[in-house]
Amino acid sequence: MGSRKRNFRFRNVLALCTIVLLCSQPVYGADYQAGQSLVAKDQAKASRGFHFPGLEITWLDFGDDYIRHYSTMPGQFAEGIFTLPIGRGIAPGKVDSWDVTFDVTGTILTEGDYDEIHRFSDGMALVVKYLPRENESARHGPPPESQAGYIDQTGKEIIPLGKIDGLFAEFHEGLAAFGDYEQKRGYIDKAGKVVIPQIYLNAGDFSEGLAPVQSLDTKLWGYIDREGAMVIPMEYDGAEPFHDGVAFVAKNGLAGYIDKTGKTVIDFQFKADETAGEGRSFSGGLAVASDDTGRYGYIDKSGSFVIPAKYRQADPFQGDLAFVSSENPTYLNGYGSSYLINRKGERITPLWSYGFFSGETMEDGLFRVLYPYGTNSNQSFAVINSYGAEIIPASLGIKYISPFNEGAALILCSDKEGKMAVGLVKKPEDIDGKKGGRLIQVYLDGKQLDFADTDPVIENSSTLVPMRAVFESLGAEVSWDAKNQAVTGTKDGTRVSLKIGDSKGYVNGKAVELPVPAKIQNARTLVPLRFVAESLNAEVTWDDAARTVSISTK
Repeated sequence: MGSRKRNFRFRNVLALCTIVLLCSQPVYGADYQAGQSLVAKDQAKASRGFHFPGLEITWLDFGDDYIRHYSTMPGQFAEGIFTLPIGRGIAPGKVDSWDVTFDVTGTILTEGDYDEIHRFSDGMALVVKYLPRENESARHGPPPESQAGYIDQTGKEIIPLGKIDGLFAEFHEGLAAFGDYEQKRGYIDKAGKVVIPQIYLNAGDFSEGLAPVQSLDTKLWGYIDREGAMVIPMEYDGAEPFHDGVAFVAKNGLAGYIDKTGKTVIDFQFKADETAGEGRSFSGGLAVASDDTGRYGYIDKSGSFVIPAKYRQADPFQGDLAFVSSENPTYLNGYGSSYLINRKGERITPLWSYGFFSGETMEDGLFRVLYPYGTNSNQSFAVINSYGAEIIPASLGIKYISPFNEGAALILCSDKEGKMAVGLVKKPEDIDGKKGGRLIQVYLDGKQLDFADTDPVIENSSTLVPMRAVFESLGAEVSWDAKNQAVTGTKDGTRVSLKIGDSKGYVNGKAVELPVPAKIQNARTLVPLRFVAESLNAEVTWDDAARTVSISTK
């Protein structure tokens, strides 16, 4: 907790490496100077033949140099700035390397002889330069010594390399924590002045005017203001930065929330999960919480579960979406089902359809996913909106695209010869205009039906749904005849029967021709929704654009 670094976990069995090395993959382009445009004059040549219909891509020019590596993980870029590590062969076995930062127009902001340029935050970015090893031939052993500093968005070293020891954190609200693991921690301002001395065991980011800090003596946490004054006493076993006016804190194995005066606003009643970290902070009025069963849901600021605690795992909301997983008895491997939900708790993506990165954020109203789920070598990125619709479809076959960053995303494509094309993708217009995703959603009197273990499917223009869920939601008693593979639902004197594979259904014994017969899929019986609902006196409508079925019993 506190200033612990976020643990990014890949929500896929594993499809892409976190860091992809490309040391033999040259890109197309020229030399680099601050203010220069990286936009290639010959867009066709720079694209290396890649074309993605529907996307507006500006291809960049990196000469015969290559991208040393890049990360598929979220959180790499921010504030409209991208960074790429560039390499150039200068002699056999020798490479010259540096980092280049550029904006959403492809204009170079800085190029520097840095081994690391971290993402920008509060207008500043941490930069790191490794010092030469005593034995340069040593490939193994501890990492090299390094010096760190900060640059601004023009590339100027505001805090020079090596001026201050122990730099590691991002700036927030004009201050950054500093101090190595073996040092006490304090805070510096953007001029490099120590404004809060190194007197803490640990120190978190400033947010909403306060920062969590940990006592050297008691190991307990409290909060200080920007002048270093202790505002909330050190009495907590764990503490996170303030969000939405409240902060997650832990005491005696339980967790609750306090306001900026230290007053408890949500009682200490939740499990203090040490792995939760910043995942318990409020975001847009909702926060992840677990009940006494160990299941996760989402609470509002009254401490009430507004999305029930029914998930085995839940991530904080990122914009309008949150990643969750739940039990699924049809999967014997124990993994359950993974999907995205909206702030109403409605599922918007199919079960086990997409892979996700833990820590993925919804940027510019868009969310990256990987399709299909699993270790498929043909897996590709897709970008979805808040409805679960693919704004950038997986069918385009994009192997790497960054999260959107103030209107643009970075795309990297490697051809069969290992040559790299690098471009900036403009955010598509009217991203909320498309509402139909891969999931077929079913609503009964305005409330989404939660098919927890098997998704609806469409066959012959008919929607099939899990039989027990639809019969019971309509108030019918349901029975299953395993010997004859037949299902029967009864309500208010109406008896509806179907048999697996039979092209006829029966209503009070009278045969009705079905557009598609009932079937078994994933050990679940699926039945034609319209036939069942209308036979029980409900109205059914289909919204093709939203891929949504609406059932009305009123």
